[in-house]
Amino acid sequence: MSTRKEIDKIWEPLHARLTTLYYVEKKISKETFDKLHTAIWLLHEKQSILAKILPDFADEETSKLRFVQIAELIEKLGGETKLRDLIKQVLG
Repeated sequence: MSTRKEIDKIWEPLHARLTTLYYVEKKISKETFDKLHTAIWLLHEKQSILAKILPDFADEETSKLRFVQIAELIEKLGGETKLRDLIKQVLG
């Protein structure tokens, strides 16, 4: 099972690169930034829940587990494979 450090080592550099591309280098659109930022956040959180670093909790309003909510959001964005491909394409 992965540790927090191992998981953060994967996702934090991607977040930093995304931030630089948008805010400093101005090389990507706001739409692309927003989609990638959401994807990185969700995939990071999903992996952290799977590794039991973050607890999987039920949302007070919907009673859905956070993991289920994340899965639904990932599907709305086109699915995990598509998001990972987009991250790789834009961020290397």
